[in-house]
Amino acid sequence: MFMIFMKGIFASTFYISMPYLLGTKTNEEVDIVDHTENCYTVNSRAQSKLLTVYMPDLIINPGLLLVAQCYGRRKAIFLAMFSSSISFCFSVLLTFGSSAFSFAIGTAMACIAAGRGVIMLYTSELYPTTLRGVATGMIWVTDNIGSFTSPFLAEYFILAAPRLFICLAATGMGVSAIIARALDTETLNKPLAASVADMPAKKQVLSI
Repeated sequence: MFMIFMKGIFASTFYISMPYLLGTKTNEEVDIVDHTENCYTVNSRAQSKLLTVYMPDLIINPGLLLVAQCYGRRKAIFLAMFSSSISFCFSVLLTFGSSAFSFAIGTAMACIAAGRGVIMLYTSELYPTTLRGVATGMIWVTDNIGSFTSPFLAEYFILAAPRLFICLAATGMGVSAIIARALDTETLNKPLAASVADMPAKKQVLSI
């Protein structure tokens, strides 16, 4: 649940604050759309920056699912969390609003989003049928709780100290990677348990 909570907080906050971080939006104006007297035209500079952020999603999301299917759910979750942490660390060293910064932040967010998908898959396979619905529901609730806090973080934290918040995001994703590495139950190509009695004798089920 910790990893999903971190996703809810950091991913949602960065999605909300992205125009500010890229310099395409300020508190007073939005220049993604240029307003003229009779028409609206898209600002190509602002649009290209936002596209740079969201482009990694097209590769990382299906790529991580392929990794999860070929090498296991645990390795895919660890790869997503670790890559996100490294991308956040790298973005702190870059100039805000630059293309490299946009790509680094976009990669970090794409890794978080892709990791969430694999965590949902892992959770649905990890718990027995009698608990599967409750476990999946708790994952969604935890994600939503994290997302609910993002507007407040975007307003009071990102705009005041963006580099500090990025460092916190890198730390949170790093801790998530450690937790993912500690998971010792792999569900790839394993039969789904129907009840708690059908699960392995050794209690290897860890809360995400």
